[in-house]
Amino acid sequence: MATLDGESLVAALSSARTSNYLTAAANALFLVDYLHTLPDEIRYMWPAQFGIPRTLFFALRYYLFAHIALSMNTFRRNFTPQGCKAAANALDVSTVVLIAVSEVILYYRVYAFSGQSRKMIAFLAVQCTGLLTGAFVLIGKFMGTVQYTTFPSPEGACLPVIGRIFLLGIGFCLLLVNVGSAMAIMVYIGTQKYRTMGLNGSSLLRVFYRDSVAYFVLLSLLGAVNIAVCFNTSDSHGSVIAQPQAVIHAILSTRMLLHLRAWAHWDIEYEDDMHNAVYPMRIVHHHQVSLDTVAFR
Repeated sequence: MATLDGESLVAALSSARTSNYLTAAANALFLVDYLHTLPDEIRYMWPAQFGIPRTLFFALRYYLFAHIALSMNTFRRNFTPQGCKAAANALDVSTVVLIAVSEVILYYRVYAFSGQSRKMIAFLAVQCTGLLTGAFVLIGKFMGTVQYTTFPSPEGACLPVIGRIFLLGIGFCLLLVNVGSAMAIMVYIGTQKYRTMGLNGSSLLRVFYRDSVAYFVLLSLLGAVNIAVCFNTSDSHGSVIAQPQAVIHAILSTRMLLHLRAWAHWDIEYEDDMHNAVYPMRIVHHHQVSLDTVAFR
């Protein structure tokens, strides 16, 4: 069993305390968000027909409860070092699942905004597969290097003492590149293609574009913070650093889909009141494509 000297033990306990607080805060944030958005979910998502976005929404939203249970399990104080590693690995795998589903929603959103372009989906599939595979392989390698010791404390019994945390940092770098490239594509489409097509007046597309860019910027900031921590810490507690980012990523993804569904509902009601208005056929067509894709009609 790996051991710690006095100074390293104090540092490990401090790191564990910070990580536990962040994990608990992220879990509480999800529960508050769930209760806050449940009425909108019942109103806008439950009656909708099943499709890829709606399936991803429910899968991610309700898998978060299982993820929280796994994260709370790591706080137990009766673990052996082997039990610590098993519990931490289960949580890390769950984190990868959260990130993967959230990233699929991210790329599906870009695909929708492109007008369901086949070339775009092919490009996104190659990029997403390459970057995510690389990131998850590095995260998996990091998980294999971590060893644990046990120490009775309010922070829990498990303390990581050995781990190649730079592998986790490189994995976060790939995830940041993934988010940044998706944001760049969104900005390009928003400033070029849709401007020339005359779709600036679509309220749904404005919300879609605005929320997506804000979402990408926030995720980029979180990713940058995680990278900085990974490359500037001397201990191996970095696997728990990923928990707040993964949970917030999932919260933002489901909120985005729910927000779009609510705006689509508003747009439909508004268009029913404006049935006498005349729109250019190309605007009507592309507006309908966007509604069909991002609003689950």
